Amino acid sequence: MMRAALSFFLLTANFVLLAYCDNLGTLRRYEKAACEDESLALSCPPGTSISVEMAQYGTGQRAASTLCPPPHAALPLGGETICDPPNSLQYSLLQTVVEACQKKRSCKFQTSTKSFGGDPCPGVQKYVIVAYKCRPYEFR
Repeated sequence: MMRAALSFFLLTANFVLLAYCDNLGTLRRYEKAACEDESLALSCPPGTSISVEMAQYGTGQRAASTLCPPPHAALPLGGETICDPPNSLQYSLLQTVVEACQKKRSCKFQTSTKSFGGDPCPGVQKYVIVAYKCRPYEFR
């Protein structure tokens, strides 16, 4: 558990450093989101490839309802239910997105928690947010 947390921290710190350095340039940052159990597609224009900056699961009725229209956002009455997915799930998602998309022009993957080790928050609507940039690989 501690090893996974350390790996997640180091990977996240690396991405934060890259994001900081990238802000000094002019590359546009793209963000895509999808509800749980949907597929998420990323793409870049010709001559560029995907550079994943961040991928994470989110929870909470308010945010899910803006991203996922009913019936996805339907939660039991009684206020907002919040559940923080564990670092291992966040790390698994990031690893999957990087493996599926990094340095490719386009990619598509499923956002199901079942694909990443099980659902730690049953009954709570979840969504995935991915941030990426399109880096040129052809120089003229």
